[in-house]
Amino acid sequence: MRIIKATVTIFCLSLLSLSAMAEPIKINWSDLIPPEYREDTIALIKSTLNPYIHKDGEVAPQRVNEQLKSTVDALAERNVIIQGYMVPIDMDADGVITLLLAPYAGACIHVPPPPPNQLIYIELEKGQVIPWEMYWSPITIQGSIEIEVIEGEYIEGDIALTGYTMKDASFVKK
Repeated sequence: MRIIKATVTIFCLSLLSLSAMAEPIKINWSDLIPPEYREDTIALIKSTLNPYIHKDGEVAPQRVNEQLKSTVDALAERNVIIQGYMVPIDMDADGVITLLLAPYAGACIHVPPPPPNQLIYIELEKGQVIPWEMYWSPITIQGSIEIEVIEGEYIEGDIALTGYTMKDASFVKK
């Protein structure tokens, strides 16, 4: 019986590692929103891009509700490639090591952050750094995407919730 359990375990682990090594699927930001909420979420994002919605330099809070926190379960543990803009979290003199990946430039405390299902918490694989010159440019990230809410635990100042994570991700240089 032990041999059968061990064989089944090894087989399952092999399948998981094969799926992680599979050719990445290119996803867009709308793919991170469940279809039933897509239209409303996109309308909300567009409405928050107005720079005149803030007064006296106050930080605009992230809008959060169950709809905006909902994620697409089918993406869990998939090897994906996605393009977006970085919001640095952990950095050194060479560049950014940990970041939030967002669908548009400037998605930081100056405007309300995107909803949780439109932010990905990214930890780059050891030794990788995104150069500072890329701050306002779109970047491409590849790796296994997980459905995991991150709040405050890794993000200093609790600026935003995220609905997805990619740990040991790769910065795809062009």
